[in-house]
Amino acid sequence: MAINPAQVVYFQLLGGIWILQTLPSVFLGLYTNWFNRWALLIGWAAGMIAGTSMFIIAGNKPTMALFNVPIYIAVAVLVLNLLLAVILTPIFKAIGLDSGKDSTSPADYEEEYAPVERVEVAKEALG
Repeated sequence: MAINPAQVVYFQLLGGIWILQTLPSVFLGLYTNWFNRWALLIGWAAGMIAGTSMFIIAGNKPTMALFNVPIYIAVAVLVLNLLLAVILTPIFKAIGLDSGKDSTSPADYEEEYAPVERVEVAKEALG
């Protein structure tokens, strides 16, 4: 069984587009509490579908002419992904769509000091 080396390169380029689409959902979902989880999911799905479609339409190339300017497909669909998440979040909040429950409390972020044993300094010189 042999794999065409060109296909391997195409899958790597497509994988770069896919990986970039997961970053907003993962990082914005984990490190901020502002975004609605459904808005992040819709942005991710739109980015994945649009990125894959644009990659195929461009002839398995990672760049595509957008308004006669060559652009990296992953960046173009990342903008789409983020725009959807930012636009849909206030809309979902306005209609009362639940964005999930945060189970952390402010006490979870307070620093607690570990107990320290005191070491007595020897008063006699060794030797």
